[in-house]
Amino acid sequence: MKRSFKKAVAFLVFLAIAAQTFTFSDSVPAKAFVDGGIRFVESEDYLTGIQNATGSVTVPAKSHLRHVSFYDNLTGIGSLTIEDGYESLYIYNADDLEELILPGSIKRVTLMLVPDLKKLVIKKGTEEVNLIACGSLKTVDIPSSVTALMVESCEKLESAKLRSGLLTYSQAFCPNLSVKIPDTVEELHSDDFSKITINKKNKLFSVYDAGLYREKTLIQAPNKEVVNIKKGTKTIGAFALCGCYAVTTVNIPESVTKLEMYSLMSLINVKDLKLPSKLTDIEAYAFEGLADEDLVIPASVKNVADNAFGGYKHEISLADGNQAALAQENGAIYTKDFKKLLYYPKDRSEISVNRKCTFIATDVFNGCPITELVIPEGVTGMSLSLEKCTSLRSIKLSSTVSDIDLWFLKYSTPDSFANIEADSRNKTYSSYDGCLYDKSKTTLLCIPVGKKETKIPQGCLRIDPYALGREFVTDEETGWQVDRDLTVEFPASIEEADIQSFGAVKLSKVKIGSTVADYISEYNDNNYFRLGYEFTDSPKKILGNISVNKDVQVKKGGTASVSYSVPAGLNVVKKFLSEHEGKNIYVKATFTSADKSIADVNKKTGKIKGVGKGTTVVKAKFELPDGTKKTIKINVTVK
Repeated sequence: MKRSFKKAVAFLVFLAIAAQTFTFSDSVPAKAFVDGGIRFVESEDYLTGIQNATGSVTVPAKSHLRHVSFYDNLTGIGSLTIEDGYESLYIYNADDLEELILPGSIKRVTLMLVPDLKKLVIKKGTEEVNLIACGSLKTVDIPSSVTALMVESCEKLESAKLRSGLLTYSQAFCPNLSVKIPDTVEELHSDDFSKITINKKNKLFSVYDAGLYREKTLIQAPNKEVVNIKKGTKTIGAFALCGCYAVTTVNIPESVTKLEMYSLMSLINVKDLKLPSKLTDIEAYAFEGLADEDLVIPASVKNVADNAFGGYKHEISLADGNQAALAQENGAIYTKDFKKLLYYPKDRSEISVNRKCTFIATDVFNGCPITELVIPEGVTGMSLSLEKCTSLRSIKLSSTVSDIDLWFLKYSTPDSFANIEADSRNKTYSSYDGCLYDKSKTTLLCIPVGKKETKIPQGCLRIDPYALGREFVTDEETGWQVDRDLTVEFPASIEEADIQSFGAVKLSKVKIGSTVADYISEYNDNNYFRLGYEFTDSPKKILGNISVNKDVQVKKGGTASVSYSVPAGLNVVKKFLSEHEGKNIYVKATFTSADKSIADVNKKTGKIKGVGKGTTVVKAKFELPDGTKKTIKINVTVK
């Protein structure tokens, strides 16, 4: 995981660099100039192409051009020399290029997919160099002006001469590359430190047994069977051993006092891990995925993050002696005052919590085979991740709960979770139809992910973002992400809703003209998302929401139109079509005149034409697909 993760990060870094270096300008017409019979293409202040050239090419300097950006268009060119005056160079996919000579005026250089490049000359003045997939390059000389260097996937690269002045160095997937890191480097990354040495004058970094250290902190451990951490090390850094799947033994010296977050993450093959007796600090998820089945926490530990034991599946115990910060009862681990529950045995199907406990940490019950989780009286805060409690059906909140991390409740619960209830005495939360609301039920906070259908009560004003839980769920048969099978009836009282309120809904039931109807109609019509919905109003009430201007004046020989409006959720059409089903309510409108000698009207559009002076009536008939009709009379005066 660690290696592929680093590869992905490196690629994203490259994309960011490329975006800064090269700009596509489709809207700007390309121009060109000819020099020595070679045609050079330009766009704005970029030189973007070379035409009618093979072999060796020299790119002439032009005062109005600042950047060189060649994208897949150097075919046949084996040697390229850039004259002084340009500020940046970007080359992508140049299969034939073997030699590249650059001037000192170029500050930033990015080369990607130049597989035949054998000679690269970078002169003093350049500040940033990025080399990706330059497969034939064996050596490179980096001038002292370069402050940032990245090399990636250069399989034949054997040496890179780095000089004092370099601040940032990154290396990945270069198996033959040996480098010596100058004293000035402040940021250092690599997937393999076995061939990297550090200048003794560098006060920040050191390499020991192929592991990288920054002062007295292990930054990155090697992925090998036995890892020996350097004596005198004080801290195992964040993600330092993450993804080192080959490791079976980690020898941690007694000098280590701190484990940063995810420091020992995913050491799935480690056996007999012994924590140092002077350990004082454990940060969040330090042991996530660790294979050891008998983890003993030394008595010296003083500072423990709420989620220090998050993600650890096996048994944890406290070393004998007077614990500085922790206490254990019935296998569960608390802070010494029992106010915070930090770890609970994962084999328990029933939950029992010390009555002094006021806070439950995120991953405490995750993985326990529970069907119902009852939060006991006294607990005021919780941050529960329960996605591995695959049998969980419901959660009951006591009267004292006042602070819930809703993100975990919405996203880190299993598909089986379908009901949440709040004690009627609770002053912060309430429940309705198995869903969580604020006390006044004016804000919907969470619909459990396993719930199939619910009705939001009249009086609810707001829908909390993502209150409907995960936007998508995974289909068990296909593995594809699909819309959640959820039907929700929204009341007319809702005033605040957004895209996060509907992304998981399969079917919405709404009232004509409501805020929710307006929102759904707008976004469905714009194809932003598609969801099925129906209206809870009766046909008579639906037609009753249509308003018409009942008095129209028109000059003889002139024209006017019937003015009518429909609320959100209604669309007026000339005829009904089958594809309209399941979308907006469609209304067919027709118009007739009582006296065509005074006023005539177009049957489909409602456009009135004044024929003779006088008054008459135009009838506007609105009809629903089920046959329900309503006729509204319009008084027409022709002057």
